[in-house]
Order: sequence, then structure tokens, then C-alpha cells
Amino acid sequence: MFKFKLLILFFFIFTNNGLSHEKIIFIDMNMILQNSNAGNQIKDILEKKINDDKNTLKEIFNSIKNEEEKLINQKNILSEQDYNEKLAILKVRFNDYQALAEKKNQEILSFKNELETVFFKKFTQVIQSYAAENKVDLIFDKKNLIIGIKAIDKTNEILELTNNELTSISLN
Repeated sequence: MFKFKLLILFFFIFTNNGLSHEKIIFIDMNMILQNSNAGNQIKDILEKKINDDKNTLKEIFNSIKNEEEKLINQKNILSEQDYNEKLAILKVRFNDYQALAEKKNQEILSFKNELETVFFKKFTQVIQSYAAENKVDLIFDKKNLIIGIKAIDKTNEILELTNNELTSISLN
């Protein structure tokens, strides 16, 4: 139903273009996020955090795996009670590892959302200044369009402007 209403809205916008004096453009916000200098900086920051977390988790996992191998090798030497106690401790460590891995994934997701929020706040300022300078009335995101003529796609202009005005991203 939403798409139908959106289609009707675009029909009226583009068919009454001769009667209206609104300037409408669209941009590919995802492409700008992926290809801008600030967007690339976000990717680099996230990749570094992901790799650091991955290395930490790998060390913990390898430690647990080594303890498991030692325990398996000692199975015939240890009493059943000692073996079961050490196995229970190992299971607890593994459960803690899984909880830590889940926590790290949630932290990365949260961190990514924070970085993107900062990016889009600053990016909104860039778009607002562009709209004011070029007397643009409406700016649509390309992902929400069904069809649009290439002449009103201003993604590359906005990308260049973004690269000039939004040089870096940081969380304060």
C-alpha cells in the first residue's frame, strides 16, 4: 500500500512538472556513505575494531581448545570426579567465551550505528547548504525511488561536496 501511495505521489510530481516550479533531485545516500572520504574512514575504523575483537576472541578460543585437548589426553589418568570437575570448568569458560563474543558483536553494531549517526548529522548539513545554494525544494534518496531521470541524479555532485566539506569523522 505504501509503494502504491509513493507511486501516485511520484506520478503527480513528475506529470505536473510543467505547472510546478519545484526543483527536485535525488541522491544515492548509500553510495555516498560507501565512497566518501568520511565513509571510508568509518569502514577503516570498524575494520580495525572488528580485527582487534576477532584476535582477542581467537586467543581465548585457542586457550579453551588447548585446555580441552589437555583434558582429553588426561582422561585416563584423572579420576572420574576430577575429570568431570575440569570438564565443567571448561564448559563454563566456553559459555563465557560465547557471551563475550555476543557482547563484542553488539558493541560493534552499536559503534557502527554511532559512527553512521555522526556521519549523517554532518552530511545533513552539507545537503542543506547544497539545497539552499541551488534552490532545491526536495531531495529524495535513490533507494526510495521507482524511476527518475538521470538529469536529476546529483549523487556525484553531493559526493564531491561531501568530500570537500566532511573530511573526517570522530566521536566526541
